[in-house]
Amino acid sequence: MPSAALPPDEAERIATLRGYRILDSLPDERFDRLTALAAQHFGVPMAMVSLIDSARQWFKSSVGVPHRETERDLAFCAHAILTPESVTVVNDATQDPRFANNPLVLGPDHLRFYAGAPILASNGQPLGTLCVLDHEPRAFSEDDRHVLAQLAAHASDLLDLHLSHLTLAEAATRDPLTRLANRRQLEAAMDTAMEAAFAGRPFALLTIDLDGFRAINNKYGDEAGDDVLSQIGQRLSSSIRASDVPARIGGDEFAIILSDPVSHEIVSRVAQRLIADINAPIAIDGAADGRPVVVSASVGCALALRHGTTAAEVRRSAKEAMYMAKREGRNRLVIADEVVPLLGNASYNTIEHRLEEAIAQDQLKLQWQPYFLTGEGKLTGYEALVRWTCPGLGPVVPSTFIPVAEASGLIGALDEWVLRTACKAALEIPEDLTISVNLSAYWFSREELVPLVQRVLNETGIAPQRLILELTERTIITHDESARHSMESLRELGVGFALDDFGTSYSSLNYLRKLPFDRLKLDRSFVGDLGADRQAEAVAGAIVQLGHALGMSVCAEGVETPLQLGFLNGASCDLVQGYLLGRPEWEPMSAATPVAAFAKA
Repeated sequence: MPSAALPPDEAERIATLRGYRILDSLPDERFDRLTALAAQHFGVPMAMVSLIDSARQWFKSSVGVPHRETERDLAFCAHAILTPESVTVVNDATQDPRFANNPLVLGPDHLRFYAGAPILASNGQPLGTLCVLDHEPRAFSEDDRHVLAQLAAHASDLLDLHLSHLTLAEAATRDPLTRLANRRQLEAAMDTAMEAAFAGRPFALLTIDLDGFRAINNKYGDEAGDDVLSQIGQRLSSSIRASDVPARIGGDEFAIILSDPVSHEIVSRVAQRLIADINAPIAIDGAADGRPVVVSASVGCALALRHGTTAAEVRRSAKEAMYMAKREGRNRLVIADEVVPLLGNASYNTIEHRLEEAIAQDQLKLQWQPYFLTGEGKLTGYEALVRWTCPGLGPVVPSTFIPVAEASGLIGALDEWVLRTACKAALEIPEDLTISVNLSAYWFSREELVPLVQRVLNETGIAPQRLILELTERTIITHDESARHSMESLRELGVGFALDDFGTSYSSLNYLRKLPFDRLKLDRSFVGDLGADRQAEAVAGAIVQLGHALGMSVCAEGVETPLQLGFLNGASCDLVQGYLLGRPEWEPMSAATPVAAFAKA
């Protein structure tokens, strides 16, 4: 039995057919009415809307046909689609060499007559046919061909309508970039999953946020960023079970509903696989250096009923866990059991939203912590400390809102607000006083710090020599090379740098040698026991000597007793700050000096 030759654009035709997502779909009365009308009009016992896949013939609708599909090699319609511009008619299959030995002709179906008009996609590709069949040979006039072609055109319109409905439905429930579920669809799926959880089939929700994604957009452009998001979406889909629901819920944030069975062990295994898949290098178009980019992911997880009894509670718990994953170093999983409450009943979401408003609406304030020359007690400058009183929450301490700012990406805007506000305020105090501003790691994963500082200096008119930028060891340990370039450029302008909280983190002497710091800040944890503990004094004294040997001044933080001040004075520590000498004030003093405290030292 000769089979129909495959058309040269068969791959495109199959792709078009599958793009309609009509194969194996549920019955549709619109198509059923069409096949019934065709059978009645032509007076035949059988009529079909037949779609030709790569290996089979599938019937979207049929009258008088006991099968739902047949092999493609047996299909009369597989021949009909080879001539999409005309109606194919087989008056007597036993007399046609293409079909004489076909099992559908020789077997119990006893097909004799066939007429099929191609059903065309909007791009002209033949998808199948509207066909009529009989057990007896029969004639088929030109008028009959014309009517059948018109009915087939109507079937084409129904297919296009079917695709339009799918497209509209997906527009409401699918993210157009990644083809994953969108936020709306995720919320609907969460509601369904919660019902199942109360019926004994629990689930887990993973909230996934890409680390450092904004730097990719800034460096390579939005198109490259979209490419990365699309590839991440594919990786998420391929790393989970078919019963799980992946979604993109906005920006570079994703979520996955993990269906039953779930446990801490299962969640941890899935999350680690997801993190590893996301970490794999991503090739992007438009990268001038041709190098792939690498992103990481912070993942938070909440288990239904354990971490929330409503969909909203589960989502909130998972997001707060994700924020904690970012706070704890990123590229890791945190399960909601591990989350430490922030501020009463305020969630990360609440604080993030309120903080964003506070930055935009200039609702933050600065306090000024003075520092003094140790030997003579002369006021030499201030450290600017950001403070926030949130309406409805009251005062929010920096240890609460700064981690949220870091995790949510608001830290750049927060740092910029502090820098600009401090430089403006510096114009109101004597020019011999310096100001210190803390800077986060955010700026050292991008190339924006030097232009920002230059812009603020130009806007405010403050002398660069009056500005000291304070960095922590945690900041430079992960961005040492980019930090070095930025620091050297700003040093050329006259801006100074201090290494804050020295000794509390990595304490790598190599960073002190490589990076151009002017000042070393002795953390308060080393100052607390001065005057009472010889080991603490030995460590503090060694740090002062180390700083001097490397050409840096040393500033001790948290000085609260005359004994501490006396030791630091004897150890030749250059600068001191703390409650003994001056508490943070809302307005910087122009020349206040705590003479009494220094006189006792």
